[in-house]
Amino acid sequence: MKRIGGISMMKCLRCGAFLEDSARFCNSCGAPLFSPANPGAQAPPHSAGYFDTYRNPNGHNMGYPPPSAAIARRPSDHPTVSETIGNSLRRIGHRPLLLWGLSMLYLLLCTLSVVLSILPLFWIPLILLLSVGMTSIFLNAYRGKELESAQLFIGFKKSSHFLGGMAWMLLWIIIWALIPIAGIVCALIKVYSYRFVPYILLSEPDISPQDALKKSIAQTDGYKGRMFGADLLIIVCILGAYLVLFALSFIPYMRIIFQLLACLLSIFVFLFAPLVFGTIQASFYDTITNKSAVQTEIVEETMT
Repeated sequence: MKRIGGISMMKCLRCGAFLEDSARFCNSCGAPLFSPANPGAQAPPHSAGYFDTYRNPNGHNMGYPPPSAAIARRPSDHPTVSETIGNSLRRIGHRPLLLWGLSMLYLLLCTLSVVLSILPLFWIPLILLLSVGMTSIFLNAYRGKELESAQLFIGFKKSSHFLGGMAWMLLWIIIWALIPIAGIVCALIKVYSYRFVPYILLSEPDISPQDALKKSIAQTDGYKGRMFGADLLIIVCILGAYLVLFALSFIPYMRIIFQLLACLLSIFVFLFAPLVFGTIQASFYDTITNKSAVQTEIVEETMT
């Protein structure tokens, strides 16, 4: 016991904080306290790890008694950019040929839409609906679900719902791009703000286009930089490979070899870059939405 300012204080045996002798638990570490008001308190474990296992959503130690299971399974921070790319590449590696075939079918259908439709009024809606189907394929691939070519045409089953949301998203990106001077930067930011719109349209069949954009903005808040960083890292790696091959092409008698390698790299990028970008996008959506769902559950359980 110790008296501070005329008040009888006691010292926490675990962290050393001084508290009123009427306290039952330490306000600093959450350990049960020995005091006349709390004679039945059990001695805190010697291992600090016992208490460190249980923390509230803000990361503060909650001590004894342990919180609910939802808090015990509190989600960790979002994976780093390199971890996200690594996870995405591993997912692609599970079914590379099927994913590659579906992405090539998507590119072929988009190309045919532009060539045969001629007018943007016809081919833009087709591409938007096909992109919803490809988004569904990438998400299912990342989650380890079955993939079918019919999924590519899922956007046509409820075309007004998907086309309305995707067209509304595209319209706002164009509007932001029209801003003088800063338009390109603003439009780029909005591209990442609206990136989850197709996923939201797929998961919520009755949501309006306006609400889909608002929800995407809320879900991507705080993550746009990471998503941009992931895409930028892939682009930098590709450009770096081209620069290396270009520099090596000046070696005498080796020019034709490195030019051939540059052509092969271009083919590889054309064939597999869509897979990488699409799976990375699905990775961010899946991780962020899962984290938000667990955090919501934690808040609900702590309030009840």
